[in-house]
Amino acid sequence: MTKPEYLVIALGLLAGYWMVSSFMSGSKDKSGHHDSAFISGDDIDIELAKAGASDWSVILDISPSATVEEIRKAYKVQMSKYHPNKVAALGVELRQLADKKSKEINIAYRRAMKDRNIGEQFW
Repeated sequence: MTKPEYLVIALGLLAGYWMVSSFMSGSKDKSGHHDSAFISGDDIDIELAKAGASDWSVILDISPSATVEEIRKAYKVQMSKYHPNKVAALGVELRQLADKKSKEINIAYRRAMKDRNIGEQFW
């Protein structure tokens, strides 16, 4: 192989790495923070209110007295229904709706775990 061929391969690998890493890093808001999939403890109540959800148990479709294991199971069931990747081929509108719903489910799950005094390292 010649030097230009090695250069083209190297540049192709770098460009591919850059594209994949930018895709996988997720969206960021204007302040440079990632979207609401990763929310700190006190911001959970604010985000839950923004999502229009009054009660995490309603969003997760379980009893407010559910155990931690029941909450985890309900979270997995809801996410399997509403994950944006499941509806990606069905159009932009459904993907946006699924994205909104999955964020709402994540926020409700974090609120439920916060109510149970479960630290983030156990989520």
